[in-house]
Amino acid sequence: SFFPVPTHFLEVTTNEWTSYRNRTFLFPGGVTEPPPDLPPPDTVLVHLDPNARGICLALCGLAMLAALFFLYFTISKRENRIVKASQPEFLILICIGCLLMASTIIPLSMDTQVASERGCDVACQSKFWLIGVGFCLTFTALFSKLWRVNRVMKNAKGFRKVKITALDVIVPGAIILGCNILVLTVWTLMSPMIWEIRTVQYDEFGRPKVQVGSCTAQEGNARAFIGSLLAIDGVAILITLWQAYEARHITTDLSESKYIGLAVVAIFEASFIGVPVIYIVNDQPNAVLFLSTAIIFVSVLAILGFLFGPKYKAYWKKEGLSPSEPHGNYQPGANARRN
Repeated sequence: SFFPVPTHFLEVTTNEWTSYRNRTFLFPGGVTEPPPDLPPPDTVLVHLDPNARGICLALCGLAMLAALFFLYFTISKRENRIVKASQPEFLILICIGCLLMASTIIPLSMDTQVASERGCDVACQSKFWLIGVGFCLTFTALFSKLWRVNRVMKNAKGFRKVKITALDVIVPGAIILGCNILVLTVWTLMSPMIWEIRTVQYDEFGRPKVQVGSCTAQEGNARAFIGSLLAIDGVAILITLWQAYEARHITTDLSESKYIGLAVVAIFEASFIGVPVIYIVNDQPNAVLFLSTAIIFVSVLAILGFLFGPKYKAYWKKEGLSPSEPHGNYQPGANARRN
């Protein structure tokens, strides 16, 4: 049991403590000497390693240069037979989408070492805008592109003349992209992501020892918005794969069904391996940055490489579309006939 024993009293007139009956104050452990003061806290705020940031930004630059190169190639050669048959208006949208996806690495590489806390808040939300809009734009453009080809070829089989413009097939993709932008807008207005310092390790006295900065939802409902974006982007991928499957029998030298499938497989493989590891190493900013960059870099190069690589190769070899194939002379917006 505990019994209070007076040892000192306060002299009101002098405002000083005076020993009571020569009793000594005992500290924990039965000692009369006061314990030493606590050592000053040694708190470490973990920043991104400058070398890791430099490598990731270099990969970002390479991916963006690739997107800009194929964008220039498409615009400058849009009257070429190969590019024209591949529907340059949709190729341009794919390049823009890949450019947005690649630029996501820039806000990912930001922390309070290179930006203010407000700047980090903006970066936290902007990365979802860039990757969400870029990814959705890329795959809705692919869907519209393939749907246009499929509609032309189906009418050609029935010996019917048809003229299908880009505007005739862009509506479904525009609706999906609009849903994506709507979710991002509501998220940004209601509960935007903010930069927050988290303690991941404490010292023996319960004080913060190791801290890391990360993006956190203000009201903790980010999962609902991220889930909605994943669902919308998932629909974009599925309808694109469906149109690619429908176009699998269209035999042109530049048939894209196989290449779209390969690009999607590469994206899924990178995400299947990288996303769980990111979740495991969530408290290690350098690892999270590098893995996120790798997934985005592989995805962008897979899309650009598989879709534009064969066209660029055929252009420089001056092969063009095979005249021996019945559908090889397809040009967007032209009347489709079956000979």
